[in-house]
Amino acid sequence: MDKPGLLEHYTGLPSIEKFRILCQLIERVGIGKYNRGWTVQSISSEDQLLITMMKLRWNFTFVDLAYRYSFSTATISNIFHTYVKALHEILFVGMMKEPGIPPVVYNQASLPSCFSTFSRCRIVLDCTEIQIAIPGYMDAQSATFSSYKQRNTFKGLIGVSPNGVVTFASDLYPGSTSDKEIVCHIS
Repeated sequence: MDKPGLLEHYTGLPSIEKFRILCQLIERVGIGKYNRGWTVQSISSEDQLLITMMKLRWNFTFVDLAYRYSFSTATISNIFHTYVKALHEILFVGMMKEPGIPPVVYNQASLPSCFSTFSRCRIVLDCTEIQIAIPGYMDAQSATFSSYKQRNTFKGLIGVSPNGVVTFASDLYPGSTSDKEIVCHIS
């Protein structure tokens, strides 16, 4: 990825430095056991991360990625599922679930000026909905239909610190679930 902007195009990451940081995080934590029980040694960890990010960003098929990298579809699938699991552990469990909501003192150090009247704010909560395909079963259609969005959705509660860092993400609920029900279920 020598050309400027090419890495961002394929991965969505803004710079090679961010890509390298992600590589270092994965190396530090370690992949451990691959998804299918066999390890991939003939592809560098950087290329394995690149394959995963390309699949996440552009949803290239495993066949397409296998052709691009001259490996079997099973190998590419193994890499993708293993790295998605590793990224989940690092970015979600390690950075969001375990640390939790940051203390007020951490937020005050990077509080934007528009929050000056809310100096003790730790988190801004909001529910968001993600559109899904219409389920095949009527009861699932009914449960996931959002009267607000007028389509079938899953709904989750997101917490963002005042400086814009996502610090909480709930499990997903059917779209017909009210925001109040989600908040009450989580607390």
